[in-house]
Amino acid sequence: MHGFGKDNASESYRKAFTEFHVLTPPLPLLPAATERGLDQLDIKRLHELLHAVCRESGVEGKVLTAKAATFIKLNAPDLAERVGGAGKFLKALKALDLVDIHDDGPQRWISVKFNKLSVVGR
Repeated sequence: MHGFGKDNASESYRKAFTEFHVLTPPLPLLPAATERGLDQLDIKRLHELLHAVCRESGVEGKVLTAKAATFIKLNAPDLAERVGGAGKFLKALKALDLVDIHDDGPQRWISVKFNKLSVVGR
């Protein structure tokens, strides 16, 4: 049985479980997120949408930046507007630390970074 709690949980509480995981507070938002009016749920949604477009249209885990921007605009227009329009989209994703950029001649591809876990093992 798994238990979850703060780092200061008592030893007796921890021993009541076969595994105990320390919950850490979410990472603070980057200035790039607050400048755009994004909260943690927006960042999570954007991250999930980027993963979806990479799965559906990507090649070896990468997708063209323009294809990702179009996908976000079609599936979450409210979010796309706040992330940034033409020319700002890639800069915003990089500032939010969501993607790695891969240049291939004139084409720019992105791959999505994995989230940092908010649960730390015992």
